[in-house]
Order: sequence, then C-alpha cells, then structure tokens
Amino acid sequence: CSSKEIKNDYMLLVQMLNNVFHSDINGNDDGRIISSICYGAAMYTCAFTEKLLRSVYVSLLQKERYIQENKLTLGELLSRDNDLFKKIFGEYQLRHFNYFFCVDKEGTNVGYNFRNRLAHLSDDSNELFSYEYVSKLFYLFISIVNSLCLYFSFNQKILKESDDQ
Repeated sequence: CSSKEIKNDYMLLVQMLNNVFHSDINGNDDGRIISSICYGAAMYTCAFTEKLLRSVYVSLLQKERYIQENKLTLGELLSRDNDLFKKIFGEYQLRHFNYFFCVDKEGTNVGYNFRNRLAHLSDDSNELFSYEYVSKLFYLFISIVNSLCLYFSFNQKILKESDDQ
C-alpha cells in the first residue's frame, strides 16, 4: 500500500481517537453511543496495525519471494518464526505483540487475543467497548510504529530500496 494510503488511514485513526476521547455527549447516553465509538476505534486500530505490519512485511520481502498478501495473517506476522520481524522488533517485543494481539500457538495457547476478540465478539466482556481497551490498542500501535521508525532510521538503505519498488 502507498504512503498516501497509510497517511489517510492514520488521519482516520486520529479522528476516531478524537471522537472517543473528546466526544461531547453531555450525559445523554446510556452507554451505547460511547461503546459503539470505542468499539469502532478499537477495531480500526487493530485492523490498521495489521495492515501496517503486512505492508512492511510484503514490501521488504517481495523481491525475495512471492507473498500472497491476502492470505497473510496477523498470527503469521507476529510468529516467533518470522525472522524479518524478529530482526526489526527483537524476539521479546515480537512475543509481546503476539501475546496481546493473538495467542501463542507454539505450545502454551495463552495471550489476550485482542484482534480475534474484537473481530468475532468472542467475549461477553464490556471491556471491548471501553476507553481502556482503545488505549491499550493505541499503545500497541504506537509501540509498533516507534519500533519501525527506529529500525528504518538505522537502516536507511533498506528504506530506500523499498521506496524504489
């Protein structure tokens, strides 16, 4: 995806977060309006995070091998076996992201599974519809963006090669 598309997605995310944290409902809400605004922002943050990770992964590896972008899952991207992301994020940060967004499929089957809980509404928990949940997801998003920025700032050659494509 293009940098223009990423910028547009980012601006939409900023607007959604603004709606969450600066909505002016004045007590005229029984919780459903705020819940729906929070759910939308949380789902979008999760989807945008996945899109960003997929875009980086494909752009850096497309010269080496064919990647079916629409078949690439968040679990694969955040897997312990993903050497590219292990190089970018480090082993422990990659495990951290996997723990929060997915479940560890390599034995323990533990994790918060934020992405699937949102996508499938697999909990009865109101946590999915809260300010706190949106904040956690945005924190993870910013952590990923910061790590990508650090990686590419120290590896300008990789970034230039990626832009040439």
